[in-house]
Amino acid sequence: MSVKVVSVVLCDEVRREVNGDAIIIGAKQAGRSIPEADKRFVDRLGLYIELETNYPPPNEIEIRLYSEEYKASLIEHAFPIEFEIPEGIEISESQSGEDLPARGVLLMVINREQVEIEGPGEYTLQFRHSGKDWVSSRSYFFPFEISGDD
Repeated sequence: MSVKVVSVVLCDEVRREVNGDAIIIGAKQAGRSIPEADKRFVDRLGLYIELETNYPPPNEIEIRLYSEEYKASLIEHAFPIEFEIPEGIEISESQSGEDLPARGVLLMVINREQVEIEGPGEYTLQFRHSGKDWVSSRSYFFPFEISGDD
């Protein structure tokens, strides 16, 4: 089973239109600035993720935004994947355990509010499936807020 990240966008929020299109609000090239306080929260945090996979896809894909420094996830979510073989295509028992040559893209959206963050630093998007090891993708740096008070 082959799964790879095609694209990932960190943002404030991902909205879905009636027709299924995604609207990405507040796209970020780095993480949000976080306050220097005992309890640190990011008001809103969204992830728009596209993964390419063989058919049939895994039964579940787990996604997390993880800090190696703090050994903590900023966001973690498991996506169950339902797969139906398209009408008119037959897969024999001998093929059922093998990857099929066809590939497809899975779209995953995560929106969270009041996300508690351990502290400033690098947080890496990771994914895994079928109980395998976490695979790292893109990293984002979350800095402390710069205060205007001197």
